[in-house]
Amino acid sequence: PAVSQRTSVARAFCDTVRSAGYKAGIYASYYYLLDRMHIGQLEGDNYIWMASYADSTSYPRSHDMWQYTDNGRVPGITTWDGRAASVDMNVLLRSEIFSKISAEKEEITTRMGIRN
Repeated sequence: PAVSQRTSVARAFCDTVRSAGYKAGIYASYYYLLDRMHIGQLEGDNYIWMASYADSTSYPRSHDMWQYTDNGRVPGITTWDGRAASVDMNVLLRSEIFSKISAEKEEITTRMGIRN
C-alpha cells in the first residue's frame, strides 16, 4: 500500500479506538514511522511507540516510548525449561502517560461498574 493509504488506515483505527473512549497509539519501527507513514498526521492525538534496536536513538520526531531491544533479560522471566527468556525492553519517555492511563482506567472501570 501507499504511504497515504497506510496512514489513513492507521488514523481510522486510532479514531475508532478513541471514539470508544480509549487512548490509541501507533507501534512501529523507526524507519517505518519515517518512511512508510505520514506520522505527522498521527502525532498529538495518539501515543507513538517507536522500536529502534540500538544503544541510543536519533528519531527526529515526538514519541512516547522507545523499544530498544527484543533481547533483554529480566530476572525471573524464563522459558518453559528454565533458561533466561528474551524480552522486549522499553523506555517510557513521557511519565505523564502513567497518570493519564490511571485516570482513564478509573473512569472506564467506574463506567463499566467494575470495582477493584
